[in-house]
Amino acid sequence: MAMGMQRTLVTDLEIGESPRWHDGRLWLANWGTQEVLTVSADGSTRVVARVPTSIPYSIDWLPDGRLLVVSGQEAKLLRQEGDGSLVTHADLSDIGDVFNEIVVDRHAEPTSTEAASRSSYLTDRHAW
Repeated sequence: MAMGMQRTLVTDLEIGESPRWHDGRLWLANWGTQEVLTVSADGSTRVVARVPTSIPYSIDWLPDGRLLVVSGQEAKLLRQEGDGSLVTHADLSDIGDVFNEIVVDRHAEPTSTEAASRSSYLTDRHAW
């Protein structure tokens, strides 16, 4: 395919959000299905997490490769363990009601945009 050509890789998403390029694949949160999925260059998809939440808002990774998922309506940051299970990485309910986007900074501190606006930062142990 020539540079600049566009093609559709995935259809039938139910509000695909938070696209990230990671480990040679496109990752995204599919809000309507409560899933995080990957898309390879040929368009094949794979569900990598089913999130027991109203909406898996956005994703990023810790330096060790573990996936982080913002469970925004529940004010939680979830972490995927090696066995695929999701555990609470941080409970954010003390600092707000709903959270959305996340970025893991170069010091490996995940920071929600809403938390940052409140000068709140997240670590492995707690939010403050």
